[in-house]
Amino acid sequence: MNKKVTFHEFAEFELNDAIVFFETEQEGLGLRFLSAVEAAVAHIREHPESSPIIIHDVRRKVLRDFLTTSCTPSSQIGFESLL
Repeated sequence: MNKKVTFHEFAEFELNDAIVFFETEQEGLGLRFLSAVEAAVAHIREHPESSPIIIHDVRRKVLRDFLTTSCTPSSQIGFESLL
């Protein structure tokens, strides 16, 4: 299964802020974070039901290297919050 993934407007702002934050902490870390997010999105597109449900129809995908999660309603593929 290959679903289209879209970011909620506020989640996209959070993502950009997080990239900037990590990049200011350490050069290259922002790009590593973006790569981890892109890998998580690819995984979600391929396996949308593989992450556990945390409440109602919202699933969580953990970005282990950054202790961050992304959440998406299981009934539609689209991020509501990234951090």
